[in-house]
Amino acid sequence: MSWKMYRWVWQVKSPIHIGWAPSGALNRTKLYIPARTIWGAFTAEIARRRANNSFPNYDSVGAELQKNIRFTYLYPAEKINGNWSAWLPSYKLNGFTSELPVWNNEEESKKYLSHRKFKKILLASLPSTAINPKTFSADESTLREIEVIKQYWKENGLDDNQVSFVGYVFIRDEGLKNEVFTINELFIGADTRYGFGGVVRKEDPLLQDKCFGKEVKLDAVNPVVKADTILGHVKANSRGGFNFSGSVELVQQWDKEKILISGLAWMPGSFTSEEKEFVILQNGFWDINSEKG
Repeated sequence: MSWKMYRWVWQVKSPIHIGWAPSGALNRTKLYIPARTIWGAFTAEIARRRANNSFPNYDSVGAELQKNIRFTYLYPAEKINGNWSAWLPSYKLNGFTSELPVWNNEEESKKYLSHRKFKKILLASLPSTAINPKTFSADESTLREIEVIKQYWKENGLDDNQVSFVGYVFIRDEGLKNEVFTINELFIGADTRYGFGGVVRKEDPLLQDKCFGKEVKLDAVNPVVKADTILGHVKANSRGGFNFSGSVELVQQWDKEKILISGLAWMPGSFTSEEKEFVILQNGFWDINSEKG
């Protein structure tokens, strides 16, 4: 069964925190939303809708989504000339490798921002502390800041100043597609019970034949993207993985207090010397394509 690929847009309605390594008292956030985080949000929403006042079967729904759906990472987007245009990371600038990713606008290829500048217009930090119930004052050594993705860009002159996210979804089950596409609001990331992570879908998902401008193969076991710059994590010990340039980080994926993946992975924006075929796996990672056909 072939995959169908759709491009969709999600607008930020409340601050989003996607956990990353802390820096001192600052709980930092990623600037994009990983595929596994998106999968978790849809699993929770669909399981609760199907539960009918019983306990949601998260395991069953999660396995069904992994079998029949693949998500790309979601990247920040702004509206330019009436079109939603994503900002994509790359460690390559004018043929040279940079120490931090630069952020390129997919619609305007010559428009890019440094990592520092991009964080400045996209992120904010919120103070937080634990309250001692006996004194109703701040508990000792609990003062911290939480870095979040804001609802609005910190620059004027945009067609739409609200921050949105753009990405792609691959689906091969029509019934599940209809179920997923009826969901217009999600809560993604950390602290959703406190109102963080609210996003709403903008417009109807559009059927596409390219993923962020790159060729795709939709008739394989897993969706395949042909690219020289990865837009998902690739394990550093993956076949051919050491031919990358860019940056690596330690990634861990947890499920019911068990570690599913633990190890170094090339970060989104890392690149190879030539285009390669990457498959999008169930866990949201990309991998060098070894499939036939």
